[in-house]
Amino acid sequence: MDNKIEYIEIFNGVVAPAILYKYRSFHNKRHQNILLKRELYLASPNDFEDKKDCNLDVNIPPREQLFNEYMKHLPPELRNAPVEKQILYARDMEKNGLFAHPEELRIEEDIINTEQNRQRGVLSLTKRWDNEYMWENYGDRQCGFCVGFNTKALIETNQFGGGGEVIYYEELPQLSCDRPVAYNIADNLLAKKMEYEKEEEYRLLKTWNHIPTTKERTIAIPSNCFECIIMGKEMTESDKVEMRRIQMAYLPNVTLYELIDE
Repeated sequence: MDNKIEYIEIFNGVVAPAILYKYRSFHNKRHQNILLKRELYLASPNDFEDKKDCNLDVNIPPREQLFNEYMKHLPPELRNAPVEKQILYARDMEKNGLFAHPEELRIEEDIINTEQNRQRGVLSLTKRWDNEYMWENYGDRQCGFCVGFNTKALIETNQFGGGGEVIYYEELPQLSCDRPVAYNIADNLLAKKMEYEKEEEYRLLKTWNHIPTTKERTIAIPSNCFECIIMGKEMTESDKVEMRRIQMAYLPNVTLYELIDE
């Protein structure tokens, strides 16, 4: 297999590899359903291992800067008001606003993020089929399989409203009222700690206007979304036989590869 990566535009100005991969265990029923039922599960960020994933902290200005911050971020109804009225507002917020009570803000922030994440679905993918870390940790130690998806076909299902490359940080960014909302949302959904960088993750995202059921989180995709299936080099012979049967019965037009030790 070729390991050269071709990139395409998936959303406005956002690029991703033309083929994205998902590593799975052959003996997990939900994982097998990717092939048997062409189903993908869009996980809630609340279920992620890393509790800061999609749950970044808000940058809270030091107390001595609060007055100036509130003057800079006046509510719309005060932007053209007399300066005296603006100052009264900023002085009041300096003492009683959320930024004046960091612990309460952190609690409120976690509640809001948790509620928002209940309405989000994330499809986590990666850019290479030969990622040893992914085979070890998500491909059942090379006993599982890897599915290559046609990224353009996935986008054309209209199941996803956004996505992109995950960016890894030694120190996670913080959300800030000084930045456009879209930038904060992008950071919140696509920033992860450097310890996860070997995953080389790309995400496709869906947001519901309600809290979806497990059934709603499980989406069916057409067969043209499948580019290839790759069997791990430690997959047992009996599992390989079953995989060949599944591929011929359910995805006959999708190329099946078998990894071997060189």
